[in-house]
Amino acid sequence: MHYAGFTLDPFQEQAIAAIDRGHSLIVAAPTGAGKTLIAEYAIDQAMQRGRQIVYTAPIKALSNQKFRDFSATYPDRIGILTGDVSIHYDAPCLIMTTEIFRNTLLEDPDRLAKVDFAIFDEFHYINDIERGTVWEESVIFAPESIRFICLSATMPNIEELAGWMREVRSAPVEVIVEENRPVPLEHALWADGYGVQSLGSLERLMHDLARGQRVPRRQHFGSEALLDHIVASCRLPMLYFCFNRRLCEARAEANARRNLLTSDEAAGVARLFDELCERFDVAGEASAVLMGELVRRGVAFHHAGILPTLKEVVERLFTSGLIKMLFTTETFALGVNMPAQTVVLDALEKFHGTHFGYLRAREYQQMAGRAGRRGMDTRGYVYARLDTDEVRFEGVKRVVAGQPERIESQFNLSYATILSLYGRWGGRLFDACDRSFAAYQAQPQRGRKGRNPHVSLRKQVEHRLKVLQALGYLGKRGVTAKGEFAIRIPGYELPTTELFFSGVFDELNAHGINVLVNAIVHEARRAELGAPPPRHLIPHVRRRAIKAVKRIFNLEKQYGVLDPVRKLDFSLGVAVNAWSRGADFADLASFTRAAEGDIIRSLRMTIQILRQLKYATDAPALRDRLWEAERAINRGAVDAERQLRAGCDEPAGSQRAADGSGRDEGERGSAAPGSGDIRL
Repeated sequence: MHYAGFTLDPFQEQAIAAIDRGHSLIVAAPTGAGKTLIAEYAIDQAMQRGRQIVYTAPIKALSNQKFRDFSATYPDRIGILTGDVSIHYDAPCLIMTTEIFRNTLLEDPDRLAKVDFAIFDEFHYINDIERGTVWEESVIFAPESIRFICLSATMPNIEELAGWMREVRSAPVEVIVEENRPVPLEHALWADGYGVQSLGSLERLMHDLARGQRVPRRQHFGSEALLDHIVASCRLPMLYFCFNRRLCEARAEANARRNLLTSDEAAGVARLFDELCERFDVAGEASAVLMGELVRRGVAFHHAGILPTLKEVVERLFTSGLIKMLFTTETFALGVNMPAQTVVLDALEKFHGTHFGYLRAREYQQMAGRAGRRGMDTRGYVYARLDTDEVRFEGVKRVVAGQPERIESQFNLSYATILSLYGRWGGRLFDACDRSFAAYQAQPQRGRKGRNPHVSLRKQVEHRLKVLQALGYLGKRGVTAKGEFAIRIPGYELPTTELFFSGVFDELNAHGINVLVNAIVHEARRAELGAPPPRHLIPHVRRRAIKAVKRIFNLEKQYGVLDPVRKLDFSLGVAVNAWSRGADFADLASFTRAAEGDIIRSLRMTIQILRQLKYATDAPALRDRLWEAERAINRGAVDAERQLRAGCDEPAGSQRAADGSGRDEGERGSAAPGSGDIRL
């Protein structure tokens, strides 16, 4: 079968046949196998039938990329809704974050009346501890008329997940699994001091070391020696994954000494970098000047702490093939189509938010999957660094050769969702718990042992109902006016609603509103800690605001609610106030230790809450001040829509402009028969 000029692989043909039958489907396939083509076919079909289709992604960067890619094929027929950006919100194809999709299902399901299919990219995100519930809720609450196209990495219990979806949706759900990679991978370990190892040779090495045998160890034989090996083996370009931002930058700066580019390539990357910096309005920024010195050597770094516009410049340079070594955090492995010939993991352990431990097998596979460029490489290479003094062999083996972890339910109804369901179903809202993946997994016939998460889930909903009743969101007649207001502020519903009804917003001007709303959404990183709190900002309401949010926390503690609301964080307040009053972005470094990317992300989240407040309030004077507050901070580097639109026209020197597409051959058809990974 042929589609869009490509010969389809068998799994793509199966997926297209399922779509033609009007069935939901889950497709699990390696990175670069061609899952995006399945989505493109569904979009084509929706366009031809005059219907709508929704494409959801777990991160905004991926949503933005898909908007640009699909807009090139369907000009003026693609819309995007991410919270940061709203463009063509009634377009035939709507790209959304999954949270926006879930919220639409709860608040205004009629808006999706013309939607036949919703595409879930990176569907294995349903296993994410913090956000996975959004995917479950979307499957449960979507109208029966909507079918799902779920595109995922490998999931061991995919049949169990499909069985749950069939039960919840009362409709067919087909499972399609592709195991072959278009470009096979060769996996190796790099033991500092000992060089390249296979799993077998590492086991022997660690056994000898444990017995006290003297094994020659070369000093200073770490990451630099590994990169020397990769360069000598002609295995560039390379993605080097680090697990903290500072290390990304340090590794990039250390490798800027290398001569990785020809004179023509150096001139080309300098020209393209300057052009992109002008387009994204970062020319002259101190961070861009530093990055410019690196990219002229064929090296760059990429992490969430740098300016979003500068991140986009780096991504486009890497796509052009002129960045030979990119040092990045693991978020680069998620969805965004930036493959390399070689992938390096700086370690097999990382900080997991509450503890330090080994990577999950799925995390390793997600990053390793970026190796091997279809149509360019016959093989991709993956290296994982380790220190034999710090790791256990069984831990290493589980990460690099184990099966990815099972998908487990993360169902956890938020206050806004509980209020929305209570308004619709009353006491029957517990039906939603009974339809969760957790409830399905807990069924006796499933044979699962141990703690029943379904029971804990129902108890947490009961506890949260008590909090809502105590705060006046639920009354004898159901959801109160206060509760209706909270429904419109998903994510930060309790602190925002309490502050609104306490009247503190009425006492603030636009700049004060920005400081207060930012305190609701901001969460300081460790690097920001230690700065004195800005006691001079909004002093007349700050104490009242802190007390109001503390009351929520105390009630949650009293009723046994897990994961209570965070206290207000004013640590970015001075910088927010300065930006709101017209300061240059470069000046904000004198007010905060926060990284540039963190400042922008926090300000964009502030803008989302301001917009939700405008929608929720019916007070004209406050709405005017909210408009003024948004205009004051939604400018320059913070303006997400401006960034997105700037990226829609490709510069002449970019690879995207050259091939007329945002995709590489890794997202098309025809994998090499019998191709697979060379294991350790």
